[in-house]
Amino acid sequence: MRRKPPSVHGWRGFSPRSREGVAPPNRERHNMSNVRPPDPIDWNSYDDGGSGKELPPKGDYQMVIEKVSITDDDRTREGYLCAVVDAKIVDPGKPWDGFLTRFNRFSTKKWSTRNANPLADYLRGFGAKGPFVTDDDYRQAAMATVKQACRALCDWEIYDSASGFAIRGYDEFPTSADGKKLSVVQHGDQKLYANVRMRFIRSGR
Repeated sequence: MRRKPPSVHGWRGFSPRSREGVAPPNRERHNMSNVRPPDPIDWNSYDDGGSGKELPPKGDYQMVIEKVSITDDDRTREGYLCAVVDAKIVDPGKPWDGFLTRFNRFSTKKWSTRNANPLADYLRGFGAKGPFVTDDDYRQAAMATVKQACRALCDWEIYDSASGFAIRGYDEFPTSADGKKLSVVQHGDQKLYANVRMRFIRSGR
């Protein structure tokens, strides 16, 4: 009997998408004729970064949504659909005008304390009342918020997944001698940098 040839994807009996539910790598080959050695670094004056645009203090800001990702790759560990949102602060004349807060996550998991969920809260901030029933309902509504305006309460947080160390809330961060909140915190032998997160969304219309 003639044997069936292997799949063109190299994994016979599985879909082209994966062997065990995970997409095979799709890496472009680098042109090996153009290989550079590492750029030299002065290790005695190494710059750890973190000196970009000033972080906005906790507050209510006008914002514009720059990007929304809401795919199956963005699901929570429990499997709930999750929108990952990048948004820009609009506050002319302030040092943080144009600050981009990234990777704000809003899932479809119901709050334990009320009849609502984070992604529905986010959508209602743009005047979208629902009802949203399926993943596709939520996905289409979330994608429609790109380039739309809203108001949001922004706050600081630090979370180090390796150690579990966390600071949540602007008021909990250490204060410098001149009374300013420190957005860079020394934890052991590493520096940890505050992230700005969108906490509550209000209608911008």
